Amino acid sequence: MNPPAKTGEARALIAQGLAHHRAGRIEDAERLYREALGRAPLHPGALHYLGVVLHQKGDSKAAVGLFEKAETPLRENAGFHANFGAALKDADRWERAKKHLHRALALGPDHEEALFNLGLILMGERDH
Repeated sequence: MNPPAKTGEARALIAQGLAHHRAGRIEDAERLYREALGRAPLHPGALHYLGVVLHQKGDSKAAVGLFEKAETPLRENAGFHANFGAALKDADRWERAKKHLHRALALGPDHEEALFNLGLILMGERDH
């Protein structure tokens, strides 16, 4: 477990990282998420958002590893499951991806990214 002071520092770094991420400054966001993990190595938010960055940069395998570490604390978060499912899809782990995308939709039935990625998997399966 992370000490409360370090967790607070990590949250502040994650908030800064999210601002950069939303503005398209991926490298700055990645640096801040990594710094947050340096303060609180098991922080689920930092693990999740760094996973998103790595997936965006094309490293789905590394992203999946980070999502796996954040899975239990974020099990009720639709966005987490949608992001995890997208990374699994891109890592060609379609069966597991479908489970996470279905979970995202169970938590947020209108989650567009989850619907989109699930549709891509189903179309891909149909074509094989």
